[in-house]
Amino acid sequence: MMKRIKKGAPYLVIAAFITFVATIVTVYFYAGSASRKEGHRPFSDLIASAPRLQSVRFQTPECLTDIVRTEDKWLLASADGFPVDESAVAELLRNMSGWEFVEKKQVSPKNFGKLRLADPEKAPASEKFDLEEKKNFGGRVKITDKSGAVIGDFIAGKRVSGYLGGAKKRFYFRYSASKDVYVVEADRYPEFCAGPYLTADLGVPPFKKITAVEVTYAGKQKLKLVRSKKGEGDFVISGIPKGSEPIYPKVAEDYVRALTLNLRPTAIYDDSSGTKKGVKPNIAALILRSKDKQPVKIEFWRENEYSFMNLRNTDKFYNETKTYRISEKTFKILSQPFTGFLKKKVKP
Repeated sequence: MMKRIKKGAPYLVIAAFITFVATIVTVYFYAGSASRKEGHRPFSDLIASAPRLQSVRFQTPECLTDIVRTEDKWLLASADGFPVDESAVAELLRNMSGWEFVEKKQVSPKNFGKLRLADPEKAPASEKFDLEEKKNFGGRVKITDKSGAVIGDFIAGKRVSGYLGGAKKRFYFRYSASKDVYVVEADRYPEFCAGPYLTADLGVPPFKKITAVEVTYAGKQKLKLVRSKKGEGDFVISGIPKGSEPIYPKVAEDYVRALTLNLRPTAIYDDSSGTKKGVKPNIAALILRSKDKQPVKIEFWRENEYSFMNLRNTDKFYNETKTYRISEKTFKILSQPFTGFLKKKVKP
């Protein structure tokens, strides 16, 4: 028995060594070849891999966005299959394929938070930490192919301050399975919340087809913006109250145009991710009318430090109310107050 063990020992050692090397190689590639030097492009073959990609997950302390491919289309799995802007996904892949390591940084894991490289998967529930703590966490992106293999899994952190590189951007980066930190140069910083990837078509008619916009404020004040010249001219305010006048001649025209240009959300809510449906608008409600579509109803409201809109459209996929979070800029543009349209008429 002892002789057999001694005789087989070298083979056991060799087998163990091969297993060890294979493990190291696997970890090396899964971590994205983190030991590679400056000039390496970690996702250079991403565009070529596009046909076999299956999902892209974006995660921050505030957003969890799952984009998946079904047949030949990308859909938002985290919002009941809402359509995704195909060109936005293509632009993401194109941008990532050009990312380049320009510098390796020596950073202790205990200092990851200073560069926003803490893993958002390990962030506590949002109600248990304040806004300052959120700044420690970066955006995690995980890309898988149809076989379930991980193409990329990384955390994009803080932008590099003081970098004057023209159109190029630089930010801190690490693979999720690695402690190595790099400065990455890219055309654009990645977007993590759903908004930029949602289809621009929310079922809202384009500017040229809108014939009227009815505005109702929480204070019960009402305005109606209609096209002049039997629906073919510029927008004007209909039924101006006595003693009032537009703050400037084209205020109605400019508002409707801004409405159609800026109606882009930053996140979408559904029943599984904490729905906001049914909340009464506390700012304003709009009804958009057009020649060839059902009326579209939009309600604006605020909760804590965030702004939202409920959008109701009876066409095609949109035959229900959906709730979106919108940026502060969008909120200010679209929830224009009553006084933003009218002023007291100046007596001659």
